[in-house]
Amino acid sequence: MNDEIAADARASAPERGRSRLSLVFLIGFLALSLGCDAKPKGESAGQAKVEQKAEPAAEEPSSEAVLVEAGPIKITLKDFEYALHLKRFVASMDQLEPPKDYLAARPAQMELLEHLIMDSVVAHEVAQRALTISVEEKVAALRSEPGVARFASILESPASADPAADAVLRDALRELEARGLTRADVDYVAGVIAGEAKLRDVFLSEVREDAVWQYYAMKNDRARVLAIAMSNSPTMGEVMSVVESEPERIEAYFEEHKLRWKPKDGPVPQLDDGLRRQIAGILLAEASVIPSVYNKMMVEIKALQAAKKLPAAGRSKASKAARERAIEALAKKFEKPGVTVHVTPVFSQENPGFIPEIGLSEEFARAIFATELSEPVSPKPVLSRQKAWAFLLLEREHPSREEFEAQKDAVRAEYLEKLKDVIVPGYVQGFFGAHNPDFNFEPLKKAYGDAAPAAPKDDPGE
Repeated sequence: MNDEIAADARASAPERGRSRLSLVFLIGFLALSLGCDAKPKGESAGQAKVEQKAEPAAEEPSSEAVLVEAGPIKITLKDFEYALHLKRFVASMDQLEPPKDYLAARPAQMELLEHLIMDSVVAHEVAQRALTISVEEKVAALRSEPGVARFASILESPASADPAADAVLRDALRELEARGLTRADVDYVAGVIAGEAKLRDVFLSEVREDAVWQYYAMKNDRARVLAIAMSNSPTMGEVMSVVESEPERIEAYFEEHKLRWKPKDGPVPQLDDGLRRQIAGILLAEASVIPSVYNKMMVEIKALQAAKKLPAAGRSKASKAARERAIEALAKKFEKPGVTVHVTPVFSQENPGFIPEIGLSEEFARAIFATELSEPVSPKPVLSRQKAWAFLLLEREHPSREEFEAQKDAVRAEYLEKLKDVIVPGYVQGFFGAHNPDFNFEPLKKAYGDAAPAAPKDDPGE
């Protein structure tokens, strides 16, 4: 419940938001079976029909019913209900008991399960490593989280302490009682927060030098290009060729993606001739550079290869300015209807696939960084994000191992700072990817039903 309590208490804080974002991705990753069979029970197309049937009144589910299982990790209905109980730390005082119909909503269930997954994997790893957590560490953990910091005095004082002599302790105990919580709940939450912090520090201490070098290398592997792009749009003849020769492929694509064409308030349209042509165009654009576009791009590539060599950039401002003018003039020569020209700044692989002035274009970025100044023009068009690309490499810099060694400690500190908020969620994601996670929502359906109203509001804390 570490992130559930702290992040709900100050949801705008970036350092806590990272856990929720990472784990939302994790759940999607599991549910889509990317790398492991993580599709929740009752969620396949065949089973969904069974769920729609009226069922006789079911008996109350067992508190030991397993909701999530992956290797040694098991999350039960009892765990779910205790996590729900701990939301009282941040819930609005008039909604300490969330409506049962709200809990029937799958998004609400998944939100709580996300945090349980995180905490369960962290607890498992803490136990495996035999990490111990002192009272002082628990108090420090509580104080580090504004949403629950006001309860730290409860752990700082012995259970036998007289609250009458300490106004801060007295106020904390009064609020704790009003929220229906106990000292044991405070201790549990503090242990979860401190456990994650301690595991994070252990993971950071184990980061190897080769990983630090890889981080440095990607930051300092740089390039600059003059890029040319065309939309990878087929001619009508190319479209009709696919319509006539691959009807089964078009029908299969439509079946898989037909909700894409469903109007907001209406049925899914029929696969008519117009839709067949549209799908044929999509299939062509996604598969490879279309022959007609390929031929046009090869003309541009040959023009790049034949272009006058750009002046070298010397040390003086005049020589650098002369080179920039030459680059600008060259770019203008390629500007024409249907062709987009970009001159990028120098960029690195620190954000893989991202190119300034262009955006995310993974395949194109990979082609750029696989090129050297000895052969600066792309030999053929590159398909990326449904565009065909060609480029002239303007600058290329490689990371220096000697420079890395000279500043290794500073680079390591910078890298660990970047890892601090993602290394534990990353481990959790890797843990589930390495196992065979199984989700079972039946106990939650039996316990809470199927309604889905708006979420209750949380109190940001005092």
